[in-house]
Amino acid sequence: MKYYYLRGTKNRYECNLLQFKSSSSSCGIIIMSKKEGEYRTPLYEYGFYTKETQNINESEFYALFKGLEYALENDIYDLMVEGDSVLVIESILNKKIRLTKPYTDYLEKIQMYISIFNTFGIRHICEERNDEAEYLADIAFTYKKNFETKYF
Repeated sequence: MKYYYLRGTKNRYECNLLQFKSSSSSCGIIIMSKKEGEYRTPLYEYGFYTKETQNINESEFYALFKGLEYALENDIYDLMVEGDSVLVIESILNKKIRLTKPYTDYLEKIQMYISIFNTFGIRHICEERNDEAEYLADIAFTYKKNFETKYF
């Protein structure tokens, strides 16, 4: 699947990569380096357990919102995003999806964050390609704790 650019035109390999995944009460986020040679390397991994969300769809919006927030906190302004939530991806791409609260609140915050990036692209990926972020969400759920790992 191709990336849909909402801001900028920088080549996807010159941008960091964010993947997000959630269950109904936990989320996993991984931020990868720009592509160097054949590979990307992890820069940041986040897992968090939350009671703020009511269902899997809300958790997916929350995970992307937090992922964008973490990227900006770490001075990442050129970003490609991948996730397996059709609802979230298509909502961001302004597909004709009718949302209600709290989804509209998250979408508004996500769109505000997107406007800050120099380059922003997004695409849907299948679940099998999102296993690292899913693993982080599973750890957060199992231990009912938040964690972060920074690689330097």
